[in-house]
Amino acid sequence: MDGKRFWEGVSLTVAKEYDLSRVGKVIVGGDGASWVKEGAELFGGLYELDRFHLKRALHQGLGSDPLVNEIYQACVKGEVVSVERLLTRAQQEADKERAEEVMRLRGYLMDSYYGLRDYGVEISGEGLRGLGAVEGNVDKLFADRMKKRGMSWTKEGANRMARLISLSHSGKLDTKKKISTGKPALTPAGTTHRSEREEYEAEDGGTWLEASMPALYGPHADRPWVQMLRELTRGHIEGVAHATHPESQPTKS
Repeated sequence: MDGKRFWEGVSLTVAKEYDLSRVGKVIVGGDGASWVKEGAELFGGLYELDRFHLKRALHQGLGSDPLVNEIYQACVKGEVVSVERLLTRAQQEADKERAEEVMRLRGYLMDSYYGLRDYGVEISGEGLRGLGAVEGNVDKLFADRMKKRGMSWTKEGANRMARLISLSHSGKLDTKKKISTGKPALTPAGTTHRSEREEYEAEDGGTWLEASMPALYGPHADRPWVQMLRELTRGHIEGVAHATHPESQPTKS
């Protein structure tokens, strides 16, 4: 979705938990993308360039130059004129290749010039704190799992995984549920027999998590790696972590 639609959804979600009329100021942190800045404008708040992206940009443009720390401190204080002066000097003193890197850095910082300073410079009061590890939270919880290492997700699958991650971190996901591995009980005469897949779907009951794994019901359903996959999908992790196919070496997943 576009930025405007996204922020409208965010504002509705936030309004369910907070009385926005009593909120003094909303602070929005981001990586410099224009749609993130739009969120600050929508809430009538302040935009702040994420400190991770600020430091990364400085090191990419200036390397290990001691000037990095001086410029960073000037950014945090909102001293944009000093930032421009220091970068201009660095660009003039650098070789051609490095000068191009510094020029890109200048463009990036000047594009977010009003988000360089720490919001505490403009807002006074007790309990002010940094915006936290914004990039770390996005990267570790979602981006690393969804985009990196050659992974690809459908929208439906990504939505289910995001919900599972959220449940896990909020302590609401039961990963210790034991699944019986004994022989199934005999079905009384006249009782309609349900397949293993139907039993599993009926037991789950969560329509938002409905999904199928063809390997569990295909021609190789009796193979060790499929049995391990079946146990993992049911939450029975203990005792299967070291199971491997007899014809292959263990692999990391």
